[in-house]
Amino acid sequence: MARKRKSKKNKKTRSGLADLPIEMIEQISFFIVYPDGAYYLPWTFELFPLRLTCRALRSKSEHCFAKMAFGRYFIDLSYHDLHKLMEISQHAVFRLAVKHLAFICREAEAQEYTEVCSRLEEDQTPGQRNMDITTLRAIHDKMADCSYMERSGTDAAMLTLALRNLPNLQIIDIMLSANGQTGVRDTAKYGAASGSHLASVVLSAVALSEVKLYELNTTWNFWGKAIGVAIQELGMPSLHLSRFCNLRKLELLLSTGDATFRGKKDTS
Repeated sequence: MARKRKSKKNKKTRSGLADLPIEMIEQISFFIVYPDGAYYLPWTFELFPLRLTCRALRSKSEHCFAKMAFGRYFIDLSYHDLHKLMEISQHAVFRLAVKHLAFICREAEAQEYTEVCSRLEEDQTPGQRNMDITTLRAIHDKMADCSYMERSGTDAAMLTLALRNLPNLQIIDIMLSANGQTGVRDTAKYGAASGSHLASVVLSAVALSEVKLYELNTTWNFWGKAIGVAIQELGMPSLHLSRFCNLRKLELLLSTGDATFRGKKDTS
């Protein structure tokens, strides 16, 4: 009995987006994130639909996405942000993209806290009151979280572990708040927050993780009189100070008593 030959079907030539070279995928990704060509804060979430289309596009856009999303990364010392940084530091691609960390002195918003407390003193519908109580609880949870991280030293421990796995980190900015922009915290329950604590944690983590920094800056993003770092926070063992010998640029905003002054050193 003669065997029937299987008919050979003509294979269709693939010409979809996923078959474009990596260079073109990266150019497309760039224009999605920076539609007007301006290098402001990247809207990397706009790349999610593209990266979720298929595995080929996810793979081809991986390095471009990592560079735009994590090249300059903003973070505070909350558990959420530090845990996220630790996850990034464990990723094979993302951890290599981190070159610049900007630490923010972030607290619960003072305006929101004041508005919620004021509304609770007024006559409200049960639904609105429940919403405001939920918001107030979330604010107090954030205060408690920040207080615990500072009091226990968990923030310094988590940051040190993360920095050890960021081999290309070169620049750190410590972004201080200005008067009137420090947020709010119930100091009777949770203690006071300060930019000095932020600087102390970052400096100790850098020293213990043996990161080779090229730039270390203290800056602020708000108008008004800036709150500098207490000069006492610079007092550390000589072994720790030696970890900063690779610095090419150092810019510190220091505070002593009621005076604030800026110190700069540029060896580049």
